Amino acid sequence: MKKMTREERKKWIERGKNVLIVFLCVCCGCLLWSVFNLFRGQLSIGDIFMGMDNGVVSGDKGENDSGNVVKTFWKLSKPETLMIFNDDCRIIVSEVNEYYNEINENINMIMQKAYSLNSEKVLACDEEQWKSAFKGQGAYVKYSGNRDVFFEEQFYGMKDSGLGKKINSYAELLFLPHEEDSKKISVLVRGVKGESYARVEFSAEVEGIKRGIGAFGNSEKGKYFFGFEYGSADKPFGVETDIMLLVPVVNKTASNMTVRMPNEFTSGINFTRATKLTSGMINLFGYNPNTVRQYASGDGALIFVGETGNLSLSPAGKIEYKALGESEGIPLGTLGQGSSSASSVVAGIYQLTEKVFELCGVDGAINAGAMRITEFPVNKETQEIRLKMEYYADGMRVSLGQEPALFAVVKNGVLTELKMWVKQIERKETMVNTEDFETAVASFVQLNPSVKKIISAELIYPYTGDDNESTAGWSFQGEK
Repeated sequence: MKKMTREERKKWIERGKNVLIVFLCVCCGCLLWSVFNLFRGQLSIGDIFMGMDNGVVSGDKGENDSGNVVKTFWKLSKPETLMIFNDDCRIIVSEVNEYYNEINENINMIMQKAYSLNSEKVLACDEEQWKSAFKGQGAYVKYSGNRDVFFEEQFYGMKDSGLGKKINSYAELLFLPHEEDSKKISVLVRGVKGESYARVEFSAEVEGIKRGIGAFGNSEKGKYFFGFEYGSADKPFGVETDIMLLVPVVNKTASNMTVRMPNEFTSGINFTRATKLTSGMINLFGYNPNTVRQYASGDGALIFVGETGNLSLSPAGKIEYKALGESEGIPLGTLGQGSSSASSVVAGIYQLTEKVFELCGVDGAINAGAMRITEFPVNKETQEIRLKMEYYADGMRVSLGQEPALFAVVKNGVLTELKMWVKQIERKETMVNTEDFETAVASFVQLNPSVKKIISAELIYPYTGDDNESTAGWSFQGEK
């Protein structure tokens, strides 16, 4: 056998090295892919928020409506009351109505346009003009919480908005078709507690609103119609605006009315009894499972102490996160540097709720899809956002006592505090026997002969939670 020369041995050694390097690279690639598959479903909150770019969730390309930040914001900001009015006719449009989403989307696009107008386009308006506007035709919107103008300016990427110079926050809007120009719309904005008003007019696509007004505006005149009670000294504006029925007593008839009970929810998700759920929460909040310290509180909650803050998981279904310091929370981006940073707060919090529901095995169609923003005030000096969200079911708010379903504090682009209830909402049909309206009116008039007009009518029904049947009755207030 011929002996290899020194040069030939070098060549074979080099070939062996190359083969070994290729083999090691393939092994490392397989290992990394396995790790990626293991953890790709366990994104942390930081990953969720840092995945935002120009208002669209990375990887989504804007094709999925739920991933588009503007669409998400609109979906989370639905009005609690949407009313179409035409002269004396007042019709409340519910979410189950075919016109609701179209009207709501038109309203949001119009408001986005309103923020782009400069101060010269924002007209003066007062309470008398606001009240007189109800005598024509249009749409009234009441939100469940106060909408912060500074936040919405940042969200839409607007600078020096004329609307923002007039109003700090609002909860009510009026949309009126222009009397002379069919292509124009007038928007009246009522500041919180009626302290300020603004009016803007511009050309806009208002066909959705017009269709809604046309569909509901042809109701027979002279029947019972809706009105509104404004905030007064004995009833602060912070309380939900009352919708009333203005009911002339003489020569009127009533149509049948239907009432549906709100859905109830069962007990909260018990975080302490599922190891997989607990580990998922640890990963979601960015804790290192090898270094995080775990304790148990007296009420049975699990407490996790990490480098950035403390996480508490309650057996009643409550999540609480508190950063150790204002700069030691979870970075979300910085508010005030364009629409994507402000948008990331909205879209990121929403994705966080979806991820929590997914980890908990909660039905997202009923729960996550029913979350709604109720407040998001912004402190202009500290850049702090204190965002609140609530559960809604069939368009009605699910009561959680005195606490909101979600409360988050974002300061200087960092999530410093989070409180969130995770409830499994159970749809339960309850038969409601409604007291006949006409009979109730006749009885009230008979018992109160000096009353000339019923100025308010309220339908009251008990919520027992256990009964399959309930009776709703009418309560009236008269004017002599």
